[in-house]
Amino acid sequence: MRVLRTVKPTPEQLLVINDIRPGVTLIRGAAGSGKTSTALLRLKFLLGYWLGRVADGHAQGPIRVLVLTFNRTLRGYIAQLAHDQVSDTGAFIEINTFGRWSTDLTTADNLLEDEARQRILKKQGESIALDPDFLCDEIEYILGRFRPENIDDYVTARRTGRGNSPRVDVALRKRLIVEVLAPYDALKTRQGAVDWNDLAVRLSDEQLTEPYHIIVVDETQDFSANQMRAILNHTTEDATVTLIMDAAQRIYPRGFAWGEVGLKVDASNSYLLKDNHRNTKQIAAFCRSLLAGLEISDDGTMPSFTRLTREGPLPVLVPGRFDHQMDYVVSRLKAIRPSGQSAALLHARGGGWFKWVRRRLHSGGVPFVELTRERDWPAGDEEVALSTMASAKGLEFDHVFIIGLNEEVTPHGEEEGDSQLAGC
Repeated sequence: MRVLRTVKPTPEQLLVINDIRPGVTLIRGAAGSGKTSTALLRLKFLLGYWLGRVADGHAQGPIRVLVLTFNRTLRGYIAQLAHDQVSDTGAFIEINTFGRWSTDLTTADNLLEDEARQRILKKQGESIALDPDFLCDEIEYILGRFRPENIDDYVTARRTGRGNSPRVDVALRKRLIVEVLAPYDALKTRQGAVDWNDLAVRLSDEQLTEPYHIIVVDETQDFSANQMRAILNHTTEDATVTLIMDAAQRIYPRGFAWGEVGLKVDASNSYLLKDNHRNTKQIAAFCRSLLAGLEISDDGTMPSFTRLTREGPLPVLVPGRFDHQMDYVVSRLKAIRPSGQSAALLHARGGGWFKWVRRRLHSGGVPFVELTRERDWPAGDEEVALSTMASAKGLEFDHVFIIGLNEEVTPHGEEEGDSQLAGC
C-alpha cells in the first residue's frame, strides 16, 4: 500500500525544517497541514547537521535518533516514510510506539494489559456512582498525569478535556484515590505486576547509558505527562526534540501543562502550520458544519477553510441501511481500482464492527488489508484498507469511506470541552 505522497516544502514549513537549535520545538497544526511531513523533513535536515558535527569532531557517533508515535498503525506508516528520508546514513534510528519502546528498555515480566487492568479498576470502583468506562478513563488520567508521590495533587488540580458531566468534585476525587487507586496499587504489589504507567514512571527515573541526540514525537497530544517525562529523560544535553501535536485531534483527555513535565513552550520555539494541504475546498466546506461548536484549546487548531488551493468533487452522502451503503462502497471501490488509488474504510470502533465489511468485500472480490494495531505498514499491492478512526490518525488516502456513521456508534459529547467530542 502506498504511503504519503512526496511533498515540496512550503515557505512556512521551511521555517521549521531549517531550525536546528537544540532543545524542544513544537509543531502545531490542524489535520491536513503537513505536520508529520514537516517533522520528517526536519529530521532529515537535523540528521545531516549532527552527522556533520561528528565528521568535524564536535560530537561522537553514532548519532542516535528516536521517533515515537501514538499507535502501531502510525508507527508502520512513519517507519516507511522515514526509511525513504533518512536511510543509509550510519545513524542509529529507532521508530516505535511508546509501549514497545518502554517494554524494550525495562523489565515487565507481569504486565497488566488494558483489558485486565480495566476489569480490576471497574471491580474496585463498583461502589462509586460513575459509569465504569468513565471511571477507568479518569483513573488512567490520574495515573498518567501525576507521579506516584504526587497523586494527592489530583484532588485540587484543574481538570480539562472532558467537560463537566459527570461532575467529579473534591469528595469524589478523594474516593477515587482511597477506594480505587490505593487497592489497585496494593493488588499490583501483591501480584508483582506493573502497568503501562509504571513503565513510564520507571523510565522517567532511570538514565540510559546511550541517550538520544534527536527525538521526534508524533501525536504528542495523546501522550501522558509521565510518558513525556520518560522521553525527555533520555536526551543528550544538546539534543533536538520535535513535538508534533494538535489538541483538537486528541483521543484521550490527558490534560497537563508543559511546565509540569519541565518544558517551556512559547512563541520562540513553537510553530503553527496554517495551510491546509490535504483537503479540497469542497471537503473543507462539508466538514465545516461538522466541526461547528468544537471547543479548541490553546494547543488545538481548527482546519483552515480558506487557505486551500485544491479543487475536487463534492463529498457523497449515502443514507439508508448499512448493507445498502456497502453496496455503494463496493461498486465505488471496483470503479477506482484500475487507477491504483488508495482507499480507506473507517469506523469509530473495530472488532466485530468490521465483520460485515470483510464479508462484503470478500464476496465482491475486493482485496484489502487491515491497519488497526498493525506494527508494520502493508507491503502488498492492496489499495483498500480497513481501520478504526483512531488508528487512521495521521494517515492519508485518495478516497475515504466512513461507514455506518450515526450517533449510536459515533457519539459526541454534549458539553464544550467534552473528551468524547474531541476524541471523535
